[in-house]
Amino acid sequence: MSYNISGVERYSVFLWSTTTGIISVTGNLTVLLAAVVFRALKLDKVSLVLISNLAIADLITGITAILPTIGTSLAGGWVYGGFLCIATNYLESISTATSIGLLCSINVAKLTSLLCPLRALTRTRKCGYVVAASIWLLSLFTVVPYLIVGVDVSYSPVMMRCNKGSVEALDTWLKPILSASLVFGPFLLINIGTVWLLYFVHTARGLQKQSVVMVILISLIFMISFLPYGLIMLKVIPGNLLWFVKVAIYTPFLNCTCNPLVYFFTISSFRDFVLISLRLKKKARKSPVFFRHSSMYSHTGGGDQVVMTTNLNNLRKGNELTDSTEKFFRG
Repeated sequence: MSYNISGVERYSVFLWSTTTGIISVTGNLTVLLAAVVFRALKLDKVSLVLISNLAIADLITGITAILPTIGTSLAGGWVYGGFLCIATNYLESISTATSIGLLCSINVAKLTSLLCPLRALTRTRKCGYVVAASIWLLSLFTVVPYLIVGVDVSYSPVMMRCNKGSVEALDTWLKPILSASLVFGPFLLINIGTVWLLYFVHTARGLQKQSVVMVILISLIFMISFLPYGLIMLKVIPGNLLWFVKVAIYTPFLNCTCNPLVYFFTISSFRDFVLISLRLKKKARKSPVFFRHSSMYSHTGGGDQVVMTTNLNNLRKGNELTDSTEKFFRG
């Protein structure tokens, strides 16, 4: 059956894909530069690892799902070859599942750090790497059954995307499992976590409050982005309602696009990194001699590790300490 897409529809998809694609790719690359290369993000070790992996997953989604849609919406068909049609579809499935799993983990990590602050101090980067690696590994199982069966992946002119074909044997048992693990379960967990975190917003201070607000906002964006798709998966909305299916396909672009924007407005260290990189803000001067960065102490639930140190003898010689300040350092 042929399907003719109107010019308004094609250019609307083109505009949406171009806008979200540029923001997603550049934004998540900036997050990775700030977190991994320059270590400019001031967050606790576990959250830093999880957010870095979330940026990688969102970047893959932007490259494999959003950017190809720009070309297909203009050309009116798939122009990248058969191999990329298959590869982008499977990579998008893996990155989307990973993004959902990481977001759930970030919620749990932040909530447990508020409920059990002393236990949160013992967490290391290794813990974050183990959680992230486990989520990436589990995400592979969302596509392995399709690879084993050899499901056909082809371009859909209606959706302007490459989609997997339907196999009755898989649809019978795999789709309910995916619906529970990727839709119902995460929605329930993130909803509970978000409501609980709202309680701590009023009591949190400083960097702790920044990270709590950040988690709440990226959780809300996730729920808004995947709500149409979840309603179809749970059969609340019929799958033959074509316009709603298209909305469900393109609203998840928001999830990987808005996260860097949320970091910018909620995490001051990331905002400073971006503004300094764009020459819109001068680099801050070095901290006074009383302070230095160290890994000996970790601020509960997030923040840069700061240890107050001084050399009283040297400072006394330089007359840099008053009597009251010296008493403070001596305790």
